Amino acid sequence: MAAAQRRTQREAASRPLELWPELVGGAGVPAGVARGLAPALTEAAPQTGALTRALAPAAPPLAPAARPLPHPRILIGLPYSNESALSREAQALTAPVLISAGSLWRKGDEPGQPKTCGHRKGFATGRAPWTAWGAALDSAGFTAMMLGGYRWTVAQYVEAVVTNCGHGALPFPWRWWSAMDFCCENQIAPNREEVRRRMELTVATYAEILQELGAWRREGITDVPDPLPVLQGRTAADYLWSAAALGEAIDREHPCVCPLGRADDCAAEWHRAHAGLPALVGLGSVCRRDLRGPEGLLALLPALDAGLPPHVRLHLFGVKSGALLALRPWWHRIESVDSMAWDSAAREDARAVYRRTGENPSNNGERRARFMRSWYEAQLTGLRGLSVERAATVGACLALRGGGIGELGAGGAKHAGSRAPRGEAPAQLGLFR
Repeated sequence: MAAAQRRTQREAASRPLELWPELVGGAGVPAGVARGLAPALTEAAPQTGALTRALAPAAPPLAPAARPLPHPRILIGLPYSNESALSREAQALTAPVLISAGSLWRKGDEPGQPKTCGHRKGFATGRAPWTAWGAALDSAGFTAMMLGGYRWTVAQYVEAVVTNCGHGALPFPWRWWSAMDFCCENQIAPNREEVRRRMELTVATYAEILQELGAWRREGITDVPDPLPVLQGRTAADYLWSAAALGEAIDREHPCVCPLGRADDCAAEWHRAHAGLPALVGLGSVCRRDLRGPEGLLALLPALDAGLPPHVRLHLFGVKSGALLALRPWWHRIESVDSMAWDSAAREDARAVYRRTGENPSNNGERRARFMRSWYEAQLTGLRGLSVERAATVGACLALRGGGIGELGAGGAKHAGSRAPRGEAPAQLGLFR
């Protein structure tokens, strides 16, 4: 979709609210999305009269809340992006979610080649339930590396974000969208040379994304924020180098020079609040990271807290609730984490039921949705009731036990789930029970 066409759709979206069925239908939005939009539009009608304002995100993209929660936000990782029992349950919970860009990509026929499977390769259109309530978008870097590399180019990824995967008439839907990065887990980067190469490639790719995004902004698409930069590395020194290099790349490539003291000369379409790194930054390659050791989270967070600019807060990709206990002293730096431990618990519970009874329960969407709700509510209950003193005590015990973060997070869910009656989600999942 050309930028001019998307601008036309955005202008049409400001038409009177009573015309919203025509607008939504004309944009090719599926019926499920229209149903999700209806309550918001009806409620907003007396105040706004415009589709764009009715669907505007509740918080500015990439900006943590002005008054941070007393604990990090828990983002529910969703395995796919289409409307389902899981997406409906997440909306009912009003829970922030994380969707992988991989779930938006579909295999298909190469452009210019005969059709064999009925559709073209690329980011799918017609999958937009997130538009109704907002979600964060993950670039799927770890999965991409396990598959041998990204299946899409930088230009394709930026275009998919800018055009809302073909739903250009709707406002920008994402809470934030992460830049394509290159993870440094042991199975991906087995030596220091490869770790360094991937760190440098992450910085270079972020600069390329800014250049692509700048081209769209010059065409008039100015409502898409900068992507979430992701720090990569293995040691604390690696991550601090990544932070410095990304900050330099942003200052070099970003057209906004306001934070550099040249606001009078700034003609950028999108303005920054800070020089270098923005207010929210991702911390990558920590999903399976141990707590202890020179590369453990208990070594990384103190160093990052001391070395990062005061305005920067972190999203920890894949860090489980168990690790948050040990990281309690640095919650002021942690804006959010994401997890799919609830899905692992649902699968393990189904296997446990089979071992115990010989019956194989259907682990369908409704069953998984019940586990997701129980897990999410348990996480919030546990975090809200966690005092600093108790967190320090429990965190110290967990650190002494050793083990990976995945063991701490998913392991607790595994044991709790195995005791659940057949077909029912346990009252609490995870370590908080």
